[in-house]
Amino acid sequence: MKRSRLSRSKRAKRGGALVMISVLVVGLASLSVAMIALTNGSRMENRVSKQELAAQAVAEAGINLSYRSLASGGNGSIGSQQTPVAYDGADYWVTQANGLNQTVTLRSTAQTQDAESTVEMTVQLVANPLFQWAAFGDDALHMDSNAFTDSYVSNAGSYASQVSGSGANAYADDGGDVGSNGSILMEQNSKVFGDAVPGPANVATVLGNAQLAGSSTPAPDTVDMPPITLPAVASSGALVVPIGGTQTIGPGTVHYSQLLAQKNSTLNVVGPATIICDTFQLRSNTQMLIDATNGKVELYVVNDFLLNSNAIMRSNDYKPKNLEIKLLSDNVIDPDIDVDLNPDDLTFDSNSKIYGTIYAPNAKVEIDSNFELFGSVVAREIDLDSNSKVHFDETLLTEGPMGTPEYQRVAWRVID
Repeated sequence: MKRSRLSRSKRAKRGGALVMISVLVVGLASLSVAMIALTNGSRMENRVSKQELAAQAVAEAGINLSYRSLASGGNGSIGSQQTPVAYDGADYWVTQANGLNQTVTLRSTAQTQDAESTVEMTVQLVANPLFQWAAFGDDALHMDSNAFTDSYVSNAGSYASQVSGSGANAYADDGGDVGSNGSILMEQNSKVFGDAVPGPANVATVLGNAQLAGSSTPAPDTVDMPPITLPAVASSGALVVPIGGTQTIGPGTVHYSQLLAQKNSTLNVVGPATIICDTFQLRSNTQMLIDATNGKVELYVVNDFLLNSNAIMRSNDYKPKNLEIKLLSDNVIDPDIDVDLNPDDLTFDSNSKIYGTIYAPNAKVEIDSNFELFGSVVAREIDLDSNSKVHFDETLLTEGPMGTPEYQRVAWRVID
């Protein structure tokens, strides 16, 4: 009887142990399942988190590409929700919306397999006038003895009505800045009533008693020189205005293989007009007179541009904004091409003058002694010879042609 009771006791103990082991096994199995689920969940969260970061990175890349499109003259839109652009494992599209005060809102959305991100940036167009200086030379700017710059406001009246002082100290305003992406050299007795702004890491050298009214601090960035786009118009041959004659052209667009106004002649141009010339020359005592009542005149010259003594180019209201001279000449590479504003041996009263803007991004422009420009000149390189004068028209800052668009960021955010 004792053995029987002992056997039953052992069997009971063995059964209890089996139950305990079974409970432990089930518990461990449940824990394992929970750990696996937790690990899988963590992996999923990590994957989603990585894809969210990836989507945001692609959305930001889309914003950058959109901004570059906007700054280069596009509208900033890229793809669409229906036709997104594939990039780095994600699809994205960018929309744009114009707002008040010349603002533009760009919204870039990127999608991966498990995530989506939207980035929004608002930018504002900043005025970037092409003509901001009396004279600007991309490579360099040189002012010879007695060369002179100042400024006036054509909308406020004539230059003469705004001059103060007398003799060598007479000038209209101190906005006659000169600039360069390279260096600036002011020779003895030259005068700049304004700033002389060299390019980054360059200097403005002011020799002897040269007079600089403003600052010579280098610019923080270089200035863009956008290329000239020549209108595609077939040539209608040469136009020659005979000695002492008068010719009227415009309005409209025309292309001449040669435009030559001979001595003592008058060329009348009715705006709006676009005139394209392979070569252009006004000989001594000629006039190019512009009727800008209905619009300005754009003059494109492909090769030689010659302006001889006592010539004058102006609009009926004498406002420089109404005459834009665009020179495609590349006389730095090809010295046989002339870009020569040369009133031989003339005095200040010679009336050899241009009221307008001159843009020659590929050319070296030499403005010779006693020549007078009302407006602005921007070229690859500029040499202002002795006694030449440039009077910058400050009206060009707001009413003249604009350069490469510039946008300033005013807001940026990530949209959940």
